[in-house]
Amino acid sequence: PRDPNAPFLSKNRIFLIVFTGLAISISLLLTYALLLNQNTVLFARTIVFNLLLFLHLVIIFFLRDKSIFKINRFLVISIIVSIAAQILVNILPVFKVIFEL
Repeated sequence: PRDPNAPFLSKNRIFLIVFTGLAISISLLLTYALLLNQNTVLFARTIVFNLLLFLHLVIIFFLRDKSIFKINRFLVISIIVSIAAQILVNILPVFKVIFEL
């Protein structure tokens, strides 16, 4: 349990949030720029969209306070559902139109 008098966000947690956000933003921008040189805008947007979703699923495991070996069953199920939804968004034409992929 967390100490009730402890600050909501510690300095270490704020640094981690800012660093992670900047790292993801820079990597997505670089990926988009590199893909635009060799591919269409549609392809570059699709890859960056999927990379953004995938990176957010990955950081769920790394930004937790608990050990990676203590797996939360509901967390794993929600990640599997998220990956399935991501695949459907890329396959089904209805979602391709909505998300402009």
